[in-house]
Amino acid sequence: MTFAEKPLTPKLPADLTGRTALITGASSGIGQALALALAEAGVAVCLLGRDAARLTDTAARARRCGGTVATLALELTDDAALESVPARLPAAFARLDFLIHGAGIVCHGLLAAQPVAELDQQYRINVRVPYLLTQTLLPRLAADAQVVFINSMAALISRASNGQYAATKAALKALADSLREELRPVGQRVLSVYPGKVATPLTAQLHAEENLAYDPTLYIQPADLAGLVLGVLRLPATALLHDLPVRSVPRPAVPLPPSTGHSEPAFLSSASAPPGAFHPQPAFAL
Repeated sequence: MTFAEKPLTPKLPADLTGRTALITGASSGIGQALALALAEAGVAVCLLGRDAARLTDTAARARRCGGTVATLALELTDDAALESVPARLPAAFARLDFLIHGAGIVCHGLLAAQPVAELDQQYRINVRVPYLLTQTLLPRLAADAQVVFINSMAALISRASNGQYAATKAALKALADSLREELRPVGQRVLSVYPGKVATPLTAQLHAEENLAYDPTLYIQPADLAGLVLGVLRLPATALLHDLPVRSVPRPAVPLPPSTGHSEPAFLSSASAPPGAFHPQPAFAL
């Protein structure tokens, strides 16, 4: 029997027990699902976000899995706070195996009317924060560390009223692609995840703002997406999956019936906005 004819022994999924992870946006949605999935897999998790109360709730749920859990509440738009993260990390996180960027912000609107201030807000959270935090934590990354950017399908497919958000997510893709090439020679990997609509509080809020019925069972479940990401993190060093697009099965949006006795949402009734303008307030997914 030649070498080529010998059956190959399949490799078992890597055991993540004892690894460490820092996760932004860990207080809800995809970030929270990833934190819980990693904790259940035996990973020590440090949860970073702006809402201390919700972080504490996520931490309590993660601790029930039996692993090491720490929280770090800070304002992501504060550069000094981000740069202080290494000094504030508990000793258990002196080395990071996984750095996961789950925080994000989205504002929809037509280019003709959407304020440029909303573009600045989205760029700050969606691009500048992961850039600075990654730069700050690079010296803490393990030799085989993996950096994960929770991106969006909007980075790949831009639609009407989505230009600002899509532009920031496309910038995040470029940042991740460049970082991947920089880290590849030293054995560290970078993964970009591009989910479509996920059943998170943010998705529910966006449906409400667009006056659309919302059924969370029709969309990707955060826990399912987290399971896919963990599958990639378990891949051996000889395998590289750098882009993970995940879409829900497309279904038509269903408008809500006309409201009775309730005022229209502000973005629909604003006298200052031109017809068709769409200006919801920023919705943080932290």
